[in-house]
Amino acid sequence: MRQDYPLLERLSHLRSHFIDPKLSEKLILVLGCQRGGTTLSYMVLTAHPQIQGKDESEVDTHYPLSHQLQDAENHICFKLPTRTADLDFIRDSFPLARIVWIVRDPFSTISSMNSLKMTNGLSWLEDQAPIELSSLATLFPEIKKLSADLSTVAIGAYVWKYKLKAYEKFSKHFKATLIRFESLLEDPQSTLVPVLKMLNLKWNDTLLQHEKKHKNQVYWGNNVGNRERDVSRAMPPLNLSPQEINEIQIILAPEIKKHYSDRTFFSPYIQGLKYSPKCRNSK
Repeated sequence: MRQDYPLLERLSHLRSHFIDPKLSEKLILVLGCQRGGTTLSYMVLTAHPQIQGKDESEVDTHYPLSHQLQDAENHICFKLPTRTADLDFIRDSFPLARIVWIVRDPFSTISSMNSLKMTNGLSWLEDQAPIELSSLATLFPEIKKLSADLSTVAIGAYVWKYKLKAYEKFSKHFKATLIRFESLLEDPQSTLVPVLKMLNLKWNDTLLQHEKKHKNQVYWGNNVGNRERDVSRAMPPLNLSPQEINEIQIILAPEIKKHYSDRTFFSPYIQGLKYSPKCRNSK
């Protein structure tokens, strides 16, 4: 769940602990859309012996402090999907950080948003997506012009859309690599090679066994650390109706074509088919 701290309080706290921006060269930030593979990316990366890490639930400020960067022997990885709107702050505070941005297909991402239940009984899509979309207006003022009558699925689609657009903004200021969730599952070594090159690290087979490193961990969103890499997650059944899938396709058609035109699974959406054979209540 997104937790907002008063900006001045966060700035003051960080300023008192963060001394030398050069230390940010050790920092890896995993960013992307919620329910889009940021936890898997974090677990895989921190399985490397030269990368330690912190999940966003493990630190009050969500950001690394000076002593954490100083104490890190090599790299330290933080997963911060809720802090996308803090681009200016991240740029000023951690100018040498490396960015690993994960993108998962929008249908599976929004379906997962719809399936995850919060403590109040609402889905993440109903409870948190409107808050997340509103926060992104800091980077994309046009969000304020969107209709106030958007469906929950449409809100999820716009969260996905603007999270991906945010990568373009971050990549102008940082060394950044975009990876696909599906590729990370299906061919992790080829997918991670560009990331490791950006970090000046060599391949290590521990990256293929993240469940051993994280076996005793449970991360936010019901993500258990001992779950092995499961290729079937690249094409999960969708907790979306045919109408909802069509709505997503209409909003995100350009992004789907750009990032997923090579995926056989998505060709029905790109060609205008109204439903998936695996979607909820399809006929």
